[in-house]
Amino acid sequence: MTYFEFTKRFPDEESAIDFIVETKYKDGYVCPKCGCVHNKIYRQNYDRRKLYCNNCKSEFSALKGTIFERTHLDLRMWLYAINLVNVSRKGISALQLQREMGMGSYESAWRMLHQIRKAMENEEYKETFEAIVEIDETYVGGKPRKENRLTIATRMTRTGRREVVERPRRP
Repeated sequence: MTYFEFTKRFPDEESAIDFIVETKYKDGYVCPKCGCVHNKIYRQNYDRRKLYCNNCKSEFSALKGTIFERTHLDLRMWLYAINLVNVSRKGISALQLQREMGMGSYESAWRMLHQIRKAMENEEYKETFEAIVEIDETYVGGKPRKENRLTIATRMTRTGRREVVERPRRP
């Protein structure tokens, strides 16, 4: 997603909050206080980040249990940082993220990047980031000796899956 597509999709923070709430609570939510199941999302008018329970009249944060839970930054910054992490080919450093986002401190960029990486390794979202990686030919483990060069290649198994094999290099 380019920057212009991003600003068109999320013109203000309310649209970013709406996106996160609709994504997280698409099947409804359970009130943490009374355990009542709600199929419809009830929000507070004064704070879009809060959800409301019609049964016990309590309110709670819609961002509870996410990487956005205790942030004071605009949620559009978080979503754009996630976009930058996903789009960058070789990964992104915290310093580069700080430059791209125009953030004041390196520590905020470092924390944001680590929260995003922690969310990506979460077992709950494992199927979202799971994919087949193909390797053509590479050396693994540093510079090999001349007489003992191995080539890493892939081959198809009977079940249709690829596996990595080592074979001696032809002279």
